[in-house]
Amino acid sequence: MRTICSAFKRSVTASKNARDVVEKLGIANKLDAIADGYSVQNSKPAPDLFLYAANQLGLEPAQYIVVEDAASGIEAALSAGYHRTRFS
Repeated sequence: MRTICSAFKRSVTASKNARDVVEKLGIANKLDAIADGYSVQNSKPAPDLFLYAANQLGLEPAQYIVVEDAASGIEAALSAGYHRTRFS
């Protein structure tokens, strides 16, 4: 798993507490970017947060996977041009 994961760029997007959570979990050094509610002006369902994260990683939306649990986040990801996959 580590070999596979190291081949990918990783980021976390979340509400305004993302940086605090990442720091408390001790995983900041494992992420290539952090995007949170302080990173953009418009919150979900606007696509701004996901577009910001992709830009920080130097990726286009089609190259980025979004895992989201909220309807507003799914709407934001779709608005940003990300592909849709459903997990059950």
